[in-house]
Amino acid sequence: MLSRAFFFIVFGLILAVAGSFLAVVLFFGDGSGSSAGRPNAPALGTIAAAGTFEGRTPAWTVRGRLIETPMGIVRIEFQVQDRNNGPMPKDARVDVGFEMVGHAMPPTRATVEHLAPGVYRATGPVTMSGRWRIDIRLPDGTFQHVIDIGR
Repeated sequence: MLSRAFFFIVFGLILAVAGSFLAVVLFFGDGSGSSAGRPNAPALGTIAAAGTFEGRTPAWTVRGRLIETPMGIVRIEFQVQDRNNGPMPKDARVDVGFEMVGHAMPPTRATVEHLAPGVYRATGPVTMSGRWRIDIRLPDGTFQHVIDIGR
């Protein structure tokens, strides 16, 4: 009788763990940053060289570079141009955030400085090393890029 009770307890624990894992994967995704198959998904960037990124939204091309600073602060400098290589208007709203991939941590907002026509610097905190997604929100959509910080 003890062996039957032990079997049901172990089987129940296995089901609970498997169900929890499935719920986490379905709720948070796989953490790859892929937007394939998701309607209206943000544009994803590609790595051009170590520390640099490039990508598009429907109307804008975004090119930038990562500048790691000490003490958990990340700085990115980026340029936003239209299809004719013209700069984004100075009065356009540009927001930047950082979110750790695969962790249930809230995203952090960066302080954005307008340096020149279409050129920006964003500075924001990151709490630990690992994979972080940069979200650059432009008037027509969001550009996203995943970077490795502190590795």
